[in-house]
Amino acid sequence: LHIYWGFGGRWWTENIVPVRDGVSLFNLIPAGFFVVSALFFFAAWVVLGWMNLVWIPLSQALLDLGISVMSVVFLIRVIGDFQYAGIFKSITGTPFAYWDTRIYTPISALLSAMMIILRRF
Repeated sequence: LHIYWGFGGRWWTENIVPVRDGVSLFNLIPAGFFVVSALFFFAAWVVLGWMNLVWIPLSQALLDLGISVMSVVFLIRVIGDFQYAGIFKSITGTPFAYWDTRIYTPISALLSAMMIILRRF
């Protein structure tokens, strides 16, 4: 989806950014979507490398660190900013808040848990 949005797709964009007083809190620019896409690709690549399913020119210690950092990053996303996103958000009556509760935060929790489980094995 991020690549689709990076190329100008508009489907679902009204639900992916918190809004205050009818104004988006983030500018939806193509470069931002491509950066997020690249980060997700890199995260998947690190996980696959850690599992020895693809070759990565990094030491096991760096792959371990990458998995640990990703688990913390996704956990921070789950906790949120205490206003617009995460389990402790205070602003709840927006389309973003609705989908954040039902999709974005649970996916982040699942990814964080998966990274923690991977790191244990």
